[in-house]
Amino acid sequence: MPTRTTDTQTYQNQSIQCAKFVSDEPFVWKAVKVVQAATDYWFQFVIKASADATIMIQVGDMVKSQAVTTDWTKYVIDFPSVTNDVDSLYIGFPAGTYWVYNVQLEPAQTPSAWRPAPEDGEDYADKAAQDAVDSQTQLDVFNKLTNNGTAQGVYMVDGQIYINGEYIAANTVNANVLSGGTIKGVTIDIGNGVFVVDENGEVTAANLHMTGGSLNLETDTETYDFIRLTYGAWKSVFSTQSVSFQYANSVTGRTYQVTYSPISIEGFIDTGTSKHGFQISMPSGTTSSSTGGISLFDGAGTERVRLTNNGLNFYNASGTLTKTYSAT
Repeated sequence: MPTRTTDTQTYQNQSIQCAKFVSDEPFVWKAVKVVQAATDYWFQFVIKASADATIMIQVGDMVKSQAVTTDWTKYVIDFPSVTNDVDSLYIGFPAGTYWVYNVQLEPAQTPSAWRPAPEDGEDYADKAAQDAVDSQTQLDVFNKLTNNGTAQGVYMVDGQIYINGEYIAANTVNANVLSGGTIKGVTIDIGNGVFVVDENGEVTAANLHMTGGSLNLETDTETYDFIRLTYGAWKSVFSTQSVSFQYANSVTGRTYQVTYSPISIEGFIDTGTSKHGFQISMPSGTTSSSTGGISLFDGAGTERVRLTNNGLNFYNASGTLTKTYSAT
């Protein structure tokens, strides 16, 4: 017993919907009462088979055979001087699988291009119109109702309300999506403080993840810390002038810090009452190369040793130069 289904195939680089016949024995497909006059008929269709085969086509009282292959092929066959003693179209298939597309039988002296039957055309037009309606978004409907937002009013279409107005006030707005326009003078709080944007532009977020794009930060002052990372006793501070890494030990009361700036690298240990460490600096604001170099400081924060390209200098606890070893 043959089965007939609708199948999606590719024909001439386009996706099509065609009839698919599957049978393990010979079968016949027919259309009754289609041969209505004794005249010339043309039969055309597009077909492919699972294996090469020969099918039999009968239009009225005339029978012809047609070889079909495994490739999509269009056949246009003439049936001249047909009588309508037999008013049907018969197509006999051997056992196998067949895909059939764009079947057309027409009384004419010359064949025409395939076109849908009038009733099929009406169905197609109705479906196209319905598809056009179904594909409308709510914005499409809103624009039609309000003449693209120029007409104000309250409208109801298919049980849904559309509002276009100059001013709307409400204590609470519960919406799945807010789109378009500008939201002014409010605080946005999503997740009970997990993500907050206040009216001053301050943003509080539990997590910020960026993929692609860029982050542009502008500050009011040169020394403003535009990024500050803190975890327990550890802190990383980024500003336009420097990058600083800090660690504060609450047990010893000491702070360890390394700071990188365009003209120096500084590291120190701060006990709260005194500070000592080192500094590597470049000359700044002077042509003298002795103003830059590597410096070591004592616990009181006084420079005690400085190495420059002019030589090695030693200072006492008061900051007075006591000994110099020239580079030469």
